[in-house]
Amino acid sequence: MQIMFGLTVGIGPALRRDLLVAFGSLEALWHSSPSERLQVKGYNPKAEAAWQQRGQYQAQAASELAWMKGHQINTMFWGQPDYPTCLSHCSDPPTLLYYRGKKISPDARFISIVGTRNNSHYGKRETEKLVAALPKNAVVVSGLATGIDQIAHQAALEAGLDTIAVLAHGLEKIYPTVHRPLAIQIMQQGALWTENHSFNKMGAFSFPRRNRIVAGMSPVTVVIESDTEGGSMITANDAFGYGHSVYALPGRVYDSKSKGTNDLIQINRAQLYTSPEWLMTELGWNSGATTNGTLFSGAEMETGGRSALADKIYLTLLQNEKMHIDQLLHQSQLTHAQLAGALLELELMGCLQAMPGQWYALQQA
Repeated sequence: MQIMFGLTVGIGPALRRDLLVAFGSLEALWHSSPSERLQVKGYNPKAEAAWQQRGQYQAQAASELAWMKGHQINTMFWGQPDYPTCLSHCSDPPTLLYYRGKKISPDARFISIVGTRNNSHYGKRETEKLVAALPKNAVVVSGLATGIDQIAHQAALEAGLDTIAVLAHGLEKIYPTVHRPLAIQIMQQGALWTENHSFNKMGAFSFPRRNRIVAGMSPVTVVIESDTEGGSMITANDAFGYGHSVYALPGRVYDSKSKGTNDLIQINRAQLYTSPEWLMTELGWNSGATTNGTLFSGAEMETGGRSALADKIYLTLLQNEKMHIDQLLHQSQLTHAQLAGALLELELMGCLQAMPGQWYALQQA
């Protein structure tokens, strides 16, 4: 059912998530009636027509499953315990992720590092310095592209860190092909992830879809050199839209490789990245921080187990049945990054219920 659901065309990832939330499980959704499905916001007759065609994907799903078994490929389904926690909170997560390589903890300290394909020596040096400063339980996420992505993956391998390459295509190939040896190394010391099945055709749309996963699975994204357009800027804007922390390496004003990163800083979509040491302190990764890169150090943790910021959100929700993320931002006066970290911490502690449309409530005992 999971593969068939992932193959069904005409229902987008955001609506897929809302359907799963509404029905509680894929099995319940599978056996629901049209009238029940049409009660879900955003689900319309066009989506119902697509849903009615899901049976035609049965043969494809069986073929895909057989191919997966022959190539040591596994899956992660949204809502299940092994699905990456941070990505599960996004508004449009992939319903089904295929992966090959190590199984990575969903609560690992993910950090996404992206940048231009045409990097300078400055960009290469700063990427390598950043990765070398990461704690040993960090997981470096990038997109296996030439340039900064490749450098980040390679630096992680050399530092003995797990690294995940998110692909814009299925696991039956590697693009660019020159990175095949690197991909093999990554599978041995990390994993290759994709939402694409093996017979999915890769097009221009595939890369922005891939970039949203890179942005979504990490609470922290660092952009190392970028022009004003391109995949790195898409990733940065997606991460900002998810309420995640974005950092950008500044560069010379007239250098095209730094125009994008400088712009991100200027319009307050990214914080100014100054050094690996500063970032580790900012994230609390050098002082016994909580998992998944939340912005709380061990010193900030209270006796009740919640950090000061998470406790502030907890008390706010305690006084309300449910609240929209915009209401929480306004009432708490936290930044997007601080609020995202606090919500994630409460979710990991089992205190928080995330609902469609970015509404939140405390989990009922």
